[in-house]
Amino acid sequence: MGVTPRRPRRHDRFTKPALYAEAGIPAYWRVERGDFGPVVYRYELVKGVHYNLLGTVGPDDVVQVGEPWPMRLDPSAWAR
Repeated sequence: MGVTPRRPRRHDRFTKPALYAEAGIPAYWRVERGDFGPVVYRYELVKGVHYNLLGTVGPDDVVQVGEPWPMRLDPSAWAR
């Protein structure tokens, strides 16, 4: 069985957001493996054209977010 090649980060950082904006998706999160654990990048759609970065959540951050719905986000509880 062969190994599935990883898509370059460029695809996740540029191609996907452009397609999501075109589709009118109001918010998205990109999760990447950081040096010390998962890092979450939170984005919101602006004027139906592009995304603004709302903020990042590091591997040891615990935050309460309101968008896209209220929740507690705790990457330290995720598998590393």
